[in-house]
Amino acid sequence: MKLIFNINFHTIWGQSLHVTGSVSELGNWEPYQAKAMEYKGEGNWSLELELPNDVISFEYRYFMKSNEKMIF
Repeated sequence: MKLIFNINFHTIWGQSLHVTGSVSELGNWEPYQAKAMEYKGEGNWSLELELPNDVISFEYRYFMKSNEKMIF
């Protein structure tokens, strides 16, 4: 199944947004295995991700990295 995560969050130079979560495709809550989001402009960030069809539910959260330091 294809998922698309979208968030509007204004950052400054050196900051990036990531998604982590309870499934292996999102890093099993390990921040260093989280998926980086793509900046689309005007504060809009996006991530497209494929999950296996047998995933019934999962949890996720966004977080920001600032110069490679994680900020939750």
